[in-house]
Amino acid sequence: QGKPPLEDAFIAKIETWIKEGATFDSNDPAMNLARVAALSKALRATHEELAEDRGRLASDNWRLAMPTAEPTKFESKNFLLYGNVGPNSLTEVADVAESVIPRIATIFKADTDTPLLKGRMTLFVFGQRYDYTEFGQMVEKRELPKEWKAHWQFDILDAYAAMLMPRSKDDAMEALLAHQIASAYVASLGNVPRWFSEGCGRMAAAKIDAADKRVAATNEAIPEALSTSTKPDDFLTGKLSMELRDVASYSFVCFLVQKNPKSFDQLLDALRKGTDFEKAFAATYRATPNQVAEAWAKQPASIKGKAGARTNKKS
Repeated sequence: QGKPPLEDAFIAKIETWIKEGATFDSNDPAMNLARVAALSKALRATHEELAEDRGRLASDNWRLAMPTAEPTKFESKNFLLYGNVGPNSLTEVADVAESVIPRIATIFKADTDTPLLKGRMTLFVFGQRYDYTEFGQMVEKRELPKEWKAHWQFDILDAYAAMLMPRSKDDAMEALLAHQIASAYVASLGNVPRWFSEGCGRMAAAKIDAADKRVAATNEAIPEALSTSTKPDDFLTGKLSMELRDVASYSFVCFLVQKNPKSFDQLLDALRKGTDFEKAFAATYRATPNQVAEAWAKQPASIKGKAGARTNKKS
């Protein structure tokens, strides 16, 4: 309408697609056209272009969650930060987040010549739990669990973590931020199931600070996750509470790493090359995650603190 007609070669492509069955090759056939186009744009975008788009999304999300509060902002190499805390606090969060980036890259053997997360990651930092909860309700349309102090989201278009600012120096940030950043990184490798991304994030947090009290709490919850399960793969099929599901995912990923580090690296390499997760897992382990869960349940794994650390020695 008001523009030149499509070229014959382009029309021929559409005709061929229809003759071959017009298969929709995205993940969700119900996705609206605007989002399909936005995802396609994000996949083609450069790091800088995607960072700019995510900056606009960060501004929109902040206005949605905190419409009357002017945010404090800070930018670093790998992060855009929005918060209602002081500028020094926001800078501190950015410094800690940047410090764990190379450690996460080492854990997952990521290419250090490119950004860990294409398009940067937004960190929303809140001073009060009410504000953090409001973010969940307004932006994500859900109630955030009371025990949460941070969580992550990734969907190609956007990558962010929302967190409560720690109230004391005893409440270290390294493991907290490593958990969110590593989870988003693994999620960025393709159509990766959430349990695997979350498990990898918690595993990275434990490797970076095994003495962190959140890591200790996860280790201590592993027996409960197992005893609550009817079958070893309940955490894969959504039959556990979210927290116990995440605990089991962490232990399962630790099991994969500790049993055969080379196979785990091979799985990640396949994902980085664009292989579907289920196919990559089956090719690497000659079994499905559900089948490997049988072996994991007999020998659950974790990453424990060193002698004198705060982790529970029995976990």
